[in-house]
Amino acid sequence: MKTALYTDPFDQSIHLYHHWLVHAVCAAQSSSTTDPSSMTASSPVTETTIDPIIKLSLPAKRNLLRSEIAWMKELLDEEPECRLLIEELASSTMLLRRLRVIKEHAADTQTEDNSDEYEQKEEDTQDEKFELDEIRAWLEKLIKIDPLRRGRWREILKRTV
Repeated sequence: MKTALYTDPFDQSIHLYHHWLVHAVCAAQSSSTTDPSSMTASSPVTETTIDPIIKLSLPAKRNLLRSEIAWMKELLDEEPECRLLIEELASSTMLLRRLRVIKEHAADTQTEDNSDEYEQKEEDTQDEKFELDEIRAWLEKLIKIDPLRRGRWREILKRTV
């Protein structure tokens, strides 16, 4: 999949399949929507999925998304104006943020207090702010380079705030 995207990062069919595959494996479905582009940090989230391709634990899903985001950022360095790539980065990072909400919800239901968990929460808070800043930057770039969908990106940006 990576080879195909590196070969032609502007091929929409490859991006659509990659998007479907990653989001089907790492799905964190909201009770209100199944469209990953409409995800926000404030959306209600459950850990249920629709027919998962591979059942992964929550940490495995987060690690998979992080690695996908990392190589997509590398490709973005090569093709900084690739709308499809920026869109996928924003969508995958929003999904990663939703998986964090699931993790936080699970941690809140546990009664045990642990100093390691406190340090992890601080680190997650810093990651969350960085991810939110990245999402905003990608959406703002999409607003500039994708005039046909400018309204869509503005609406998603508004909901992300």
